[in-house]
Amino acid sequence: MMVRVLAFARHAHESLAFSKGLSTEDEPDLWQKDLTADDIELWIDLGQPRRKRIRRACGPGARAKRSSSYTYSGNSADILVEQKSAARLIA
Repeated sequence: MMVRVLAFARHAHESLAFSKGLSTEDEPDLWQKDLTADDIELWIDLGQPRRKRIRRACGPGARAKRSSSYTYSGNSADILVEQKSAARLIA
């Protein structure tokens, strides 16, 4: 929960909000939506998101204009970079 609060503070914006990210596969942990068109401007994942979530956020047909990921254990950042690189190669 603390990482969610820190990420929220880092990306502070009036339309940034906590989502149902913990219980819903289709939503990030935090997101910033365009209030007029309901488009996702920023998708924020925490921990070690799976490849499917990374593709959904920033791959082909991405749902968000920008994406950020915050990892906080062991070598999960290295794994996440590899996954994001693979997602870009597919695009």
